[in-house]
Amino acid sequence: MINEFRQMKPYLEKAKIGSFLIIPLKYDKNQFNFDWLSQNAQLAPFETMDINESVKQIFNGKDRTNVLSRFKLDAETVHRQLLNGKTADYFYACEKGNEDFTEMQKFTIHSAEIYIFHTQVAFLSLEIRFSRMALLDTIVNLGYVDSNVEYFYNDQDGTLHKFDFEAGIVSLCHKSNLQLFFETKASVFLEGYTYTTAVVEKRFENMETIRRIAFNLHLMVEPEMEVEDDSEEDVNFTYAVKDQTIGSYRWGCCVTSQTISYIVADSDMDISGEIARQAENGLPVVLLALYQKYTCLRFKELISIADKKKSKRLKALKRQLLEFQAYGTITPANISRWNNVRRTYRYILQANAVSEAVEDISVTLNLLTEQQKEIETAKSDAIMGLITLFSIVSIPTSIIGFVDVLMGGNSMNIITAVVSLVSVVFVIILMLLYKERT
Repeated sequence: MINEFRQMKPYLEKAKIGSFLIIPLKYDKNQFNFDWLSQNAQLAPFETMDINESVKQIFNGKDRTNVLSRFKLDAETVHRQLLNGKTADYFYACEKGNEDFTEMQKFTIHSAEIYIFHTQVAFLSLEIRFSRMALLDTIVNLGYVDSNVEYFYNDQDGTLHKFDFEAGIVSLCHKSNLQLFFETKASVFLEGYTYTTAVVEKRFENMETIRRIAFNLHLMVEPEMEVEDDSEEDVNFTYAVKDQTIGSYRWGCCVTSQTISYIVADSDMDISGEIARQAENGLPVVLLALYQKYTCLRFKELISIADKKKSKRLKALKRQLLEFQAYGTITPANISRWNNVRRTYRYILQANAVSEAVEDISVTLNLLTEQQKEIETAKSDAIMGLITLFSIVSIPTSIIGFVDVLMGGNSMNIITAVVSLVSVVFVIILMLLYKERT
């Protein structure tokens, strides 16, 4: 196995690499604006065959168009948003003080996708391509809070210009009133998820070789490096089915809480075609898992800031929570007909503790129900107090008037008095029954 890995080094050094930088977002449903996306992006439903039809119908169904809206932005639109109306051929990411602009620091920015889920969470997926993993490590700086990177772009005249890449991303999101999920002074990639694909020419005979290469991609080191790291415990691997005719594997991937890294064999080295396939088939699986995680976090936030005295608002949140639990959570057994897709999806859920988050939401739902009962009980007590007060004040006068009517009134007045008395008693009984229920 180690021999195959070493034999593949010449192929690995020539790997073509691309990544989706996935950034979690949120929005206020009363402020979100579809206008900019409708004018500048293309609405695209899920079409992948890697996801079961029943799941796709939930998100693509005409009766639930608000569950998910997926927008695609082409490279030119993305460039103009990041560069204030300009376009660029190449971009560079350099550590401050190391601005030598080598090939290792060069990357290209391609298309982007924005996923809008009905639970007030969203995701931006930005596609970039580069030749060496050191570039991705510079941008993402996985495991560290601080960012020590500067960005430049190369215009059509060949002139280098400095620009704020992260501010451009935030500005693009603000076009539709989308906000970063966590508003901090740290890098926008701190809470992000990195989806990396590397294409090499030669197929793999052993799964151990795949594991080594995919793990390198997760660590954001060059795929041909020989590294060992036993400190990470949330690492899992999935593989393609072995082709029994030629006795080799086509792909494998490494899944962690913040990265998924594919190594793919393609004799044509078609990185564009492979990235397109990953965007259509693999990326939606990742985002469906992340959507569940961030929906739980979003509900927690909405409940914490909700006015507990407004039962109508609490009832709306409760209904949304129930709808999310009913059809928004997707189990690994139901996500796909393919075992390797189910395994990959399960690993993402496990690494991000999604099941625990959903269970926590159930506890939150119960607390929300108790809050509603407290509010309704308080209202009921207030109404009963008023009834009691008015009853006490009016009882002496009412008794005297009622006796006068019975003693000297005509038959119509007597009937009216009796009906009024029965009505009051009936209302009081109803209020007492309502109080017992709440």
